[in-house]
Order: sequence, then C-alpha cells, then structure tokens
Amino acid sequence: GYFLTYLTTHGHHPALSDAFVAGYRGAAGHLVDDTFERRLADSRVFNLLRRAARRFRVRDVGWEAELERMLDELSIAIRSGVAA
Repeated sequence: GYFLTYLTTHGHHPALSDAFVAGYRGAAGHLVDDTFERRLADSRVFNLLRRAARRFRVRDVGWEAELERMLDELSIAIRSGVAA
C-alpha cells in the first residue's frame, strides 16, 4: 500500500501500479488471501493521510496543490467506504 501510494502521488502511470500488484501476487501469493484487497486499500488510505500531513508540515514546492489532491482522494475513499 505504501509503494502504491508513492507511485500515485508521484505521478507514475497507473499501469505501473497494476504491474506491481500483479508481480506481488505472483511472487508472494502466500500473502494474498481474501483480505488482501481490503488491507491494500486501508494501507493506501493510511499512507495518503500520512503523506498529506507531511506535505502540510514541510510546505515544500507545490505542497498546496498536492495536499488538495491527496485530500480529495482521501475524501473519495472514505465516502466510498474503502476505509470503513
């Protein structure tokens, strides 16, 4: 979830995330069970929140736009019940 959040927040193409998840499933299949998707989604939400807090604290170049984008993603995830 951490790495997938990194890929998203750093503007990498979604196909890279898909390839990573497919590779993970192939290499670590013993860790993929019926809770995998939920754990992945929860981890992604947690890491978006953590990264948003860091951007607010550091206030580096482009922080306001990035913070707004991450908060929008968090809002969508929470409303859709991903983090519930």
